[in-house]
Amino acid sequence: MSPDRPEIWITGGAAVTSLGDDLDATWRAILQGRSAGRWVELRTPDCRTVRVPAAPVDGPLLGGIPLESSCERTDVMAHAVAEACLRSAGLTREQVA
Repeated sequence: MSPDRPEIWITGGAAVTSLGDDLDATWRAILQGRSAGRWVELRTPDCRTVRVPAAPVDGPLLGGIPLESSCERTDVMAHAVAEACLRSAGLTREQVA
């Protein structure tokens, strides 16, 4: 191994996407040629309705968290994908802390 080109080992993988709550569901959707893009209507803080192109995740993972709660949705998805990646790699939180 060269010091200027370190080896990289991928030991696990995970995904939480608009096509699925896990890597397998996402991959199946990609192979089926599905698209998750669509127009979504959101309420602004000043009570206006705006229409934006988006690909929201609507699966069981988010359990009804509204689209307007984007920070909460992002936190839930980030936590879920990190946990799934650790499981996929056969690691525990303690091993990577």
